[in-house]
Amino acid sequence: MKYLWIGKYASQKKLLEAAEKGYRDPAAYQSQSNIISAIDYYGKDLDSINAINVPFKYKDWFFQGEEWSRNGKSNDKLISYPNFGYLNNLFMTISLKRSIKKWTLINSNQNVVVFVYGMQSHLMKAATIVKNQINKSTIIQIVPDLPHFMDFKQSVLKKILKKIDWLFISKLHSKFDGYILYTHPMSNFLKIKKKPFMIFEGSIDLIQSKSKSKDFRDGLNKTVLMYSGRIEIKYGIELLLKAVACIQDMSFELWFTGFGEDVDLIGEYGKKDPRIKYLGFYPVYEDYLEVQSQATMLISMRDPNEEGSSYCFPSKILEYMLSGKIALSSKIKGIPPEYYPYLVIIEEFSPKGIAKAINNVCSMGFEEKEKLSLSSRDFVIKNKNSTVQTKKILDFVEKITT
Repeated sequence: MKYLWIGKYASQKKLLEAAEKGYRDPAAYQSQSNIISAIDYYGKDLDSINAINVPFKYKDWFFQGEEWSRNGKSNDKLISYPNFGYLNNLFMTISLKRSIKKWTLINSNQNVVVFVYGMQSHLMKAATIVKNQINKSTIIQIVPDLPHFMDFKQSVLKKILKKIDWLFISKLHSKFDGYILYTHPMSNFLKIKKKPFMIFEGSIDLIQSKSKSKDFRDGLNKTVLMYSGRIEIKYGIELLLKAVACIQDMSFELWFTGFGEDVDLIGEYGKKDPRIKYLGFYPVYEDYLEVQSQATMLISMRDPNEEGSSYCFPSKILEYMLSGKIALSSKIKGIPPEYYPYLVIIEEFSPKGIAKAINNVCSMGFEEKEKLSLSSRDFVIKNKNSTVQTKKILDFVEKITT
């Protein structure tokens, strides 16, 4: 069996280079890397063809891709294309089509399984080309997020283009043979009825899961809550900033890492309360983990009343649980109940509700914190490591291809 990954994957070197010019999507990279590394672990013959959509502010007018091999056997490619904003999808589709046709010519006599990571029309179109060119092919869509709930701040033109793009996505979506969904409610939204699907919340890195847990004595001599990821009001950032005023402990600090349209809010609140600090964006994952190791607790924010929360499993949850720190989270439908015993739940999504959850952790004794954090870490290592989760994917593939 020959496998092909169509997604947004690249070498570490290329990602660092792109990050310096404005591209930042570390969560998507880590999620893909975990699965791809585990597929390699199981000895599968996997190539990849990838396209990353750079933001409007990307510094180069032409995105230069790369060709490499992640393990000495695979053929991996990141396509090149002219960077002209709204036309990027068109250029990526053309470039992907060219690369996919070359790949299908080489592998036309094999049984092929294609994974498509994400609901982007250019990636999905590439998979249907394989299906049309190779008789013995199965195409499977991995859906970590729904496009409807990923970008709320859109211009009128972008909204129109998004609606047109969704028409293409819907048409292409029906041509897939199976689906890997990050939350169960997605199956209803996408109207998946007769075709097979499985639920996959994500996974933790196989190598990182073998690392030593960072306990609270490894941190600084203060209580630190750290938020990482998209810094935007829609994720409740301002509520979190306001919550600091409800915490009387002056040794408490709130750290932010990441990026987003509302990052200036941190500076505004930080002027009023020096306990609030913005540490910037860390393109090197190991550097980010080193900063994370100094925190006492980590927080995932999502408004439970927002429609999109039903279709979202925050990948940070798995990372936080693995860290050996206390993980706080709002209670959303996208997080299965099996996770709740290992999290400190924010019962009320408001400044006072967030502050109450934080104060609950601060009032815990060391042994209580250690028991919760270690049980949380043990849970994800045992049940959500990349080899366990990817084995479920491979079993699913075997089931629908035999």
